[in-house]
Amino acid sequence: MKLSHISSLRFLVVFATYFLSSLIAENLFPFNIYTYEGVNHLFFYVIYIICILIKTFLLVWLINTINQNRIKLIVTVIFIMYGLQTFVILTEIWYFKDVYNFGASDIKVFILQNLFTLLITVPVAVWIYGLYDRDVLPGKKITFSLKWIWLSLIYILIYFVFRYTIIRISDTVRGFYWEESEILNLFEFIKINLESYRGIVFFQATRGFLYIVFSSPVIYWYRGKEKNKLILLILLMGFLPSLQLLEPNPLMNYYMVRLSLFLGIVLSNTIYAGVIYFLLSKFSVSNQR
Repeated sequence: MKLSHISSLRFLVVFATYFLSSLIAENLFPFNIYTYEGVNHLFFYVIYIICILIKTFLLVWLINTINQNRIKLIVTVIFIMYGLQTFVILTEIWYFKDVYNFGASDIKVFILQNLFTLLITVPVAVWIYGLYDRDVLPGKKITFSLKWIWLSLIYILIYFVFRYTIIRISDTVRGFYWEESEILNLFEFIKINLESYRGIVFFQATRGFLYIVFSSPVIYWYRGKEKNKLILLILLMGFLPSLQLLEPNPLMNYYMVRLSLFLGIVLSNTIYAGVIYFLLSKFSVSNQR
């Protein structure tokens, strides 16, 4: 992505659209269990604005580098951003429903808030940057590969290692998720997880597969330098699923829990994004704009 894409008035317009549509969505679809845990409101809004800035940056990068145009460009960008920052998170909320105090009405709100925001912001961004009628370069189609299955299995290992590390080093996170006062080693931790959560291996493999599905347009349809594609993939997978943990949210009230999980997701997904890139990138569009 070129520097001019983020240093112009167009970027500010897209940011303002993202910010305002997010505020409107939160008022149209409020959470029933939303609590602020006494956090300083100025601090909250600073974090909120920073998160919107990062999402805007990723959105602008996507629309300028995904090798599509017209409605297909809009749908693809919504697919990537909604999938990574909403759908993947919803699967975890559903699976760990005994941990998260989340009812059916709150799940509906979670779905609608992000969908409403993206349905407004993405078309505006494509129009502002004049990308609706741009030319589409020759490139590969997204095709399923057995490597997707292998990658999903790799994600299981990454998940357990980082989950164990976070719970091991953070008493607060351990108290939020775990009744055990001490975890002796990784193998015992995995054994207890397998006994406590039925089907967790299949569930985490499915989540790993979903990460590939939602990031596949970047792998196959990116128009630009390969190193920039890797950076974008890392940022998308690292930050879109985790940014909402930096601000007060109805899923967990303790800031240290959210901060620890944020760092864990960023680090683990950075590794997973790198593995995905190096195994699948040879099928991508590598034409530089």
